[in-house]
Amino acid sequence: MHTKQKNWVRTLLGRYKPYIRDWKSFLEYVMQPEPVTFRIQQTRISPQTLLDRLKKKGFRIRKHPWHPDFFEVVQGPYPISKTLEHWLGYFYIQQVSTGILPYVLTIHPDTCFLDICSAPGGKLVHLYDVSKGQGTFVAGELQSRRLKALQVNVYRFGLWNVLTYRLDGRSLPSNVLFDAILVDVPCTSQGNVRDSDRARKPVSQRFLRYITRTQEVLLERAIDTARVGATILYVTCTFAPEENENILTRILSRLPVKIVPIDLPVPHDTGWSEFEGQKFHPDCVHAIRIYPHHLNSGGLFLAKLVKTDQTGSRTKKRFHCSSNPPPSYWGDDMRKGLAAGEIYDFLEYLRTTFGLEPDLLETFSWTYWKNAVWAHRCQGWPSAYWKSAPKRKLNGIGVRAGLKTPAGWRPDSHFLRLMGNALKKNVIECNRDEWIRLLQGQFLKTSDSNRYVALSYKGEVIGCGRIRNRQLRVALPPERARLLEDIIKLESDPV
Repeated sequence: MHTKQKNWVRTLLGRYKPYIRDWKSFLEYVMQPEPVTFRIQQTRISPQTLLDRLKKKGFRIRKHPWHPDFFEVVQGPYPISKTLEHWLGYFYIQQVSTGILPYVLTIHPDTCFLDICSAPGGKLVHLYDVSKGQGTFVAGELQSRRLKALQVNVYRFGLWNVLTYRLDGRSLPSNVLFDAILVDVPCTSQGNVRDSDRARKPVSQRFLRYITRTQEVLLERAIDTARVGATILYVTCTFAPEENENILTRILSRLPVKIVPIDLPVPHDTGWSEFEGQKFHPDCVHAIRIYPHHLNSGGLFLAKLVKTDQTGSRTKKRFHCSSNPPPSYWGDDMRKGLAAGEIYDFLEYLRTTFGLEPDLLETFSWTYWKNAVWAHRCQGWPSAYWKSAPKRKLNGIGVRAGLKTPAGWRPDSHFLRLMGNALKKNVIECNRDEWIRLLQGQFLKTSDSNRYVALSYKGEVIGCGRIRNRQLRVALPPERARLLEDIIKLESDPV
């Protein structure tokens, strides 16, 4: 170990040596780069189909020894994030340690699930996949940049049952009750020291006081908005007991929750009963600690809490998150009949322009909001009871399907991609060179009339195009066009 490495290990992690049982293995793995691991989104593609496609591109993949849903990239010709399959939402690059949530939480068709600090959405995407799209997911994020990343993942993976909000969990209203809540709080991220220089730097006592207060408030608000019997998962990616067992000890001393044991079929350690002379609540040993050497992944702390009663609730009048989204969001100044008319007009556009079957369209619910039609399968609607505020605003309802413009309807590129082979009309296949030209801002000549079209590559819809004045151009935001250009350049046309 180099002197520089010894310094940050001793400064940041040395105090944990008496409490981590296999300290030698812990240090060995902490000093190694973390392998690239991913999880296949089985609501989008079968595992064998994806693995075959990646193998043909030159990737060597092996199954993770401890988690059946995860795979490790052994070798590849380029980053696996630069594959077309990643663009299409067929897999999510994810730490194995974060994949344990489905072992401790089950989503049922009538479950209303709240993810308070959701971005970028990896755990949300995983739970959605395991539950096969059952239930209603409410995903909140406060920071605009992170909220944008969350929304992109909702679109990319086709999470039809997800409502996204700009949400500050510290001011979460308690008048809507949820069946399950994930509190994946911001933390000092010591569990990411293998690949993050930032995580290796000690934090100030001032920052530690701020972050622990934030964590405690977020967990407190989550408990207040949970129904009796609901499950609350408290998660961090840090080893620090100040952010883990100490937070739980403070919460258990004054709020109506209990920690329940977790039967986890992967290597792990238990929570700590004390640290440097400080005693924690005895039930903290039911929490889970995963260290880098357990799964050759990042570090993670998880506690499963169950709410026992409503003692101390801030709100008397409370509603379960179970009402369905309306055809027009109340934030719009539009009568129900007019909204229904806009939705009917858009669905007729999809049927006539792209040949989508009515039976398929009827599997979705549709809401008109912000001059757009949203396709979703949500059965919960907290906005019926939440008052809109600067730090609490609806951001998305499932997947945006189309936007109404002065010139008519403009289909969303993500929606067309998710419809895929169900599109029977107005699908234009482009080869590699044609795609590169389009993504570089050029056009292809065509004799077709003005309209929006779906653009495909190797038989798969990957974007939206627009024909105007006999010129076909790609209809993608510039940053996404540049990303797709990088991906297409690495592809090879079929022989």
